[in-house]
Amino acid sequence: MITTSHNTWAIGFDLDGTLVESFQSEPLPAVLEHLAVLKQRSNLRLFVVSNQAGPVYHAMFAGSAKFPTCDQLAERIADAATRLGLLDVPWFVATWHGNSRIYDQPHEIVGAWAKASGEVADQLKFEIQRRLPDLALHVSGSPHWRKPEWGMLEQAAWLLGVSAVSMIFVGDMETDKEAAIEYGAVYVDAEQWRSGEVVL
Repeated sequence: MITTSHNTWAIGFDLDGTLVESFQSEPLPAVLEHLAVLKQRSNLRLFVVSNQAGPVYHAMFAGSAKFPTCDQLAERIADAATRLGLLDVPWFVATWHGNSRIYDQPHEIVGAWAKASGEVADQLKFEIQRRLPDLALHVSGSPHWRKPEWGMLEQAAWLLGVSAVSMIFVGDMETDKEAAIEYGAVYVDAEQWRSGEVVL
């Protein structure tokens, strides 16, 4: 058990593979039950963070059906937030492409990917807020936001008024773990949280 019964704690969650099935909006088993318990505690501040570069790849690969459009991704995120009952917590979404293979390409190509990341951030925010206008949504195409970088955790801490040592981050990927550890937060494996092996 991680003791969070005193003082104010922020608990952040990755989205895909942690709260919902990857690339879907259906909550994973036990998630709703665990979230319901956490939401009853007045000293906890919950938030969600997610890497979502799919629409950038959709744009850069000439509309490939393999990747979602901004409209499709916005619909999924809005549906997930509603199903999870997390409409009253901050959401942070990183659209930076994370495609390290482009950096040996001409400057124009590198710049095009960076531009697409920023444009997708603006469009995605618009599309999500069109569906959920009251959602506390923060979207950025900054490379510092994409996990394993810890920009989203830093922004969440600032917004919620907590320090890194009073933050727990629950995730399912190595990039989630790296972001939490580099920022100085406590990392919890999503499967251990869902199974009840780790109680927050």
